[in-house]
Amino acid sequence: MKKIILVGSILFAQLFFSQDYQITYNLRYREDSLSTNYINKNFVLQVEKDQTKFIFKSLIDGNKILDANTRMFYDLPMEQIVQHKRNADDYTNYEVIFQNYYSYPSSNPISWTIEKDTKTENTYKLQKATSNFIGRQWEAWFIPDIPIMEGPYKFRGLPGLIYEVKDSKDNFTYELIEVKKLDKTYDTSNIIETHFGTKPIAITRKKYEELKLNDYKNPYADYRSMSAGTWSISPSEGRVINTIAQLDQYAKEVQERIKRQNNPVDLATAIKYP
Repeated sequence: MKKIILVGSILFAQLFFSQDYQITYNLRYREDSLSTNYINKNFVLQVEKDQTKFIFKSLIDGNKILDANTRMFYDLPMEQIVQHKRNADDYTNYEVIFQNYYSYPSSNPISWTIEKDTKTENTYKLQKATSNFIGRQWEAWFIPDIPIMEGPYKFRGLPGLIYEVKDSKDNFTYELIEVKKLDKTYDTSNIIETHFGTKPIAITRKKYEELKLNDYKNPYADYRSMSAGTWSISPSEGRVINTIAQLDQYAKEVQERIKRQNNPVDLATAIKYP
């Protein structure tokens, strides 16, 4: 009897590993760790035979209506767009900084403690696991019956698909919404390998931090070299900024917002703004 169950489990696992999946998660997070306000965004974990990609769902939605010759830029939230080979902890991270698309590598191994606690939610039998990872303490619930050792963002390596993972300070909660099997691999070349036709500029993490700090120190710097009357910024309805004096004031507001909203999921490498 045990042999039959074991064989069945192997075949079940092989079926999962031989398929491509798009697994949708909702990310509920706080940009400001002192705020009580949360933002919700949906992401897609694309599981392929040899690699996985964690993608902002709006990129996939936009990809259906835009072609590769369309030059546009999504504001990619919270350093969340990543790609890695299956069963590996080396990632390629993607980010847009002022209409430039960048990629940089990182290595983020994760170690889990699997707990005895179990529960059932939405018909899934779940088991608990905990980890101290990227500067935060995490609690995860995974699905042992779905043998995909992946999860949202850089959370992976559990013996089952991650259903939910959240940090101890209630800043970030990823929760499973949908598991969809694909008939063929979904082409992401227009939304991650390029950003609607724009290839990423490969940089180091150190260079990425330099770019973010420069962007903080000189918000909208390119506008300062433009002639008056040739540019304008509309940060909100009814407000137009089109002079250097107005830009100086707005730059201070932008800097304060950047510092206030500096609550990245990877707290271990958080940029320290002056």
